[in-house]
Amino acid sequence: MPDVAAIVFLAYYRTGLNMVAFDSQARPIDQPAYVRMGRLRKFLAGALWPRAGWLNREFGWHFVNFLSNLIVMGLGYWGAGYLVESTFLRLLGVWIICITPIGSALGALVSVPLWALLAKPFGLRVPRSVERQFGQRESPREVQLALDALEEIGTELSQTGVYAGVALAEVKPLVIELINDEEKTVASVSADGLAPKTLVYLLLANTIRPLLASGRYHVYRGVLSGAGQGLLAIWNRANDELEAAGFLPPGEVRDDRQWMHSAIKEAG
Repeated sequence: MPDVAAIVFLAYYRTGLNMVAFDSQARPIDQPAYVRMGRLRKFLAGALWPRAGWLNREFGWHFVNFLSNLIVMGLGYWGAGYLVESTFLRLLGVWIICITPIGSALGALVSVPLWALLAKPFGLRVPRSVERQFGQRESPREVQLALDALEEIGTELSQTGVYAGVALAEVKPLVIELINDEEKTVASVSADGLAPKTLVYLLLANTIRPLLASGRYHVYRGVLSGAGQGLLAIWNRANDELEAAGFLPPGEVRDDRQWMHSAIKEAG
């Protein structure tokens, strides 16, 4: 039993590494937000790959990868028993082989038939980045319009000052991830009739609001850092645009600004 537990652990760990590498190599439009949040967030995502995969709608893809790692490592461990008696050396040898191109090729050979066997019965979906890479799928028109609007707004905001550019780099990946929620974006633009730029300003405002109140962007109590000032400038701009578009009434914008002023004053 300890041998089985060790193989399961190695397969689990290998799957986490594969997921982080897979997401990091995807195009920016398809990258989960954790990819841009530093090594610690990558480590945590890899350690909790079932949760991260589920949130990114890629759980099935990575679970099949886990099964293939389990099969390859299990067979490798069993075969190594004919050559080496030491459990530690067998596990070490299996791990070293699995992180080489040979191990990756063996894993791929097992993954393909596993995916063919499991995908249809269990409704597993190929990740969006893979579909786009092989031309199997394009983003809905509404998503592309919103992403284009984000780029246009980002260019305008970056020209307003250094702090705004720094702040935009912080929140842009989060907004891209929200836009990539295709069902909600299509519903907002097509069903609710929101203009793509209005949707982007709404996402910016909603994303920045809790960040400013969290204290993470304060130098000390009540005083924002440079990035915090940039976030506040973008948040104010977003609210101005939402008010001008008729999405928010003036009274609500005024009340929200008063709340934000109090939240910034108390945080840090």
